[in-house]
Amino acid sequence: MTASVEASPPKKRFKGLQGLRFLAAVSVVAHHSMFYAHERLDDGFPVWGIGAVELFFAISGFVAVVSARSVRARSDGWKYYVVRRGIRILPVYWMATTVKLLTLVAVPAAVLHAELNWGNVGLSYLLLPSENVDGTVAPLLGVAWTLLYEAFFTIVFMLALLIRVNPFWFTGIVLSLFALGSLLRPDDHGPFAVYFDPILLYFVVGMVIGAFSKSRKVLHLLLGLAAVIGLHIITDLPGGINGLQLVRIVVIAGLLIGVMFAEPWLDKHAPNALVHLGNASYSLYLIHPLVSPIVPEVLDVLGLELPILSTVLSVVGALAAALLLFRFVEQPVTTFLQRKLRYGTIPRETRSVTASPSADHPVSVAP
Repeated sequence: MTASVEASPPKKRFKGLQGLRFLAAVSVVAHHSMFYAHERLDDGFPVWGIGAVELFFAISGFVAVVSARSVRARSDGWKYYVVRRGIRILPVYWMATTVKLLTLVAVPAAVLHAELNWGNVGLSYLLLPSENVDGTVAPLLGVAWTLLYEAFFTIVFMLALLIRVNPFWFTGIVLSLFALGSLLRPDDHGPFAVYFDPILLYFVVGMVIGAFSKSRKVLHLLLGLAAVIGLHIITDLPGGINGLQLVRIVVIAGLLIGVMFAEPWLDKHAPNALVHLGNASYSLYLIHPLVSPIVPEVLDVLGLELPILSTVLSVVGALAAALLLFRFVEQPVTTFLQRKLRYGTIPRETRSVTASPSADHPVSVAP
């Protein structure tokens, strides 16, 4: 018999998961705020690589496996999954992209690298890969490069539900094959080859832990994580094994497992504000590139070359803007669409064990 351990069953709201969401988002904001201060105020100011976008992907994998339990038995379960996922990802992303576009058109001096590639603009709204003005594969709203992977993951997981196969195995195998495809990807690859990337393995990490949250089979968990690490080592072989990435996988897996087991304690003792901050993390991720750069610009005009102050104020300003955006835009729009769109709300009779509506968003994540 496979060894198993006892832990609290999945619940409607994971305070620990929401805390990890906020941690991932604020780490990206801090990283970018350092970059803005470095580029606009003091080019000697260090930029620490603290952005934890991979954590967003792992959370998305975890949530997909947990939330799919409520619709997997339905022939139309894929519709509920993709509609609810779209509601969570697209409206706020489209709004943020439009703000960036209008800023570029109306006040180009306010944005660094202020050029427009209209092909890139159109594909950005569709969350399809294309080259931006810097020659990198990213949407107009640069930080949304992670959403390209989130959208890809959503499509693969949706296909598993559509053809009525086990979404864990189908999605895990497809993502693993695409990760291995990075070994064959040429350096001058086209935009769509961006999906052949080992970063997809972080979704698999989350899925493995999401499956463990129900089965509690330790052996399956260890084998799953060992397989992910092994695949990552294989993709690293041509250029040498990246020990830092392996450590990152272990740390992210440990964080997810830790908050899963700590949930009973967190549910009683963690402040409810943690849930609110986690809910607003997607808004924080998308809005900060539009808000945080304002601070060093203002400090530069005032003649205050204080990069540390700039970094702190950029993070605080982005957080304030994100809380407002979530409260007055993201939350009401999401609630409205879930109520009005068909498949926006899971039928009550099939809603057994699932994550909260706020747990459906990607934040992917993600710089």
